[in-house]
Amino acid sequence: MSDENSGTPEVVELAKYNRAKEDLRKANERVKELEPLAARVAELEPLATKATTLEAQLAELTTARQADAARWSEELALADVGLTDPVGRDVARVVYGRLPEKDRPAIADYVRSLSAEGADVPKPLQPYFSRPAAQVVTPAATVKPPTTAAKPTTTGAEGSSMAAQLKAAEAEYPRTGNIQVLKEAMDAYNESQRKSTGRP
Repeated sequence: MSDENSGTPEVVELAKYNRAKEDLRKANERVKELEPLAARVAELEPLATKATTLEAQLAELTTARQADAARWSEELALADVGLTDPVGRDVARVVYGRLPEKDRPAIADYVRSLSAEGADVPKPLQPYFSRPAAQVVTPAATVKPPTTAAKPTTTGAEGSSMAAQLKAAEAEYPRTGNIQVLKEAMDAYNESQRKSTGRP
């Protein structure tokens, strides 16, 4: 430095030159040190791009999942209060959407309030919340179905006769619903089997 400030102009220029040459040598050494890092940066650049893309996809999927979760939560809440018809749910959403936003309850709470006794149900939702009038159930006259199967007999060729009668009673039971005829046929068949085998 003292050479630059004092001395002949040639000495000053030579000192500047030497200093610039040393700075250039150091810069070249630094560039050589950074070459492997530059290669590594070039290697990692596609990964960084892919990470950015994946991050955007993740944000998009998270938003979609949150929307789906909210929608299914709403669907379950509507089903819990008894509104299971898809058209009824859509109607409830439209009616709910027309409520003033200020002090608007959650949709499930709103629909639950409509199902309360004496609630003022909006006209579009009345079919979904109407309570049927109490019906008096009168018992139907009991009609005894005719018995078409013959009562089992114990005479003749008992084994085959009883089996035939049992089959006939089984065939008639679904049509007539007369369990007594079927039971009698089964008892008679079992009795004939005990007699034919000599069991008590």
